[in-house]
Amino acid sequence: MADLLQKFNLKKAAIQKALGNLSDNGKMSFKEYGKQKIHLAQKDHFNIPNSQELNQMKEENAKLQQKLDEQKRAISEVEGGLFYTRPLCVPKKRSTANKNMMGAGLMYTIAEIRILESNLTLQQIRDKEAKLRKGVNYAWAF
Repeated sequence: MADLLQKFNLKKAAIQKALGNLSDNGKMSFKEYGKQKIHLAQKDHFNIPNSQELNQMKEENAKLQQKLDEQKRAISEVEGGLFYTRPLCVPKKRSTANKNMMGAGLMYTIAEIRILESNLTLQQIRDKEAKLRKGVNYAWAF
């Protein structure tokens, strides 16, 4: 408790005084156990929903959860399912319906484009091979 008070720069005496005032005003009650006091909030100051209100809240929560799931699904479809027309050297077969819908060109999803872009080009592979061969030849020279 002392660490928590120091963290928020609160003094123990100020907290005890505030809790005492709340108890005197009837907003809180307390029980004493030896040197310790346990402070409790009065239940009559809270709006406690009845069973009908709880059911309404549950239904509203379920609707909101369903709406959230739909939006998450839509986002994942947009991120993973967007199609771009882009001429690339590797032919990709798609259904004729998709070709007609998107126009001329090869179609790739964003994920497919990212995979293709992360691969080395033929020139990069040849450069790397030449560099490795030089290293091997250099090592064999000794």
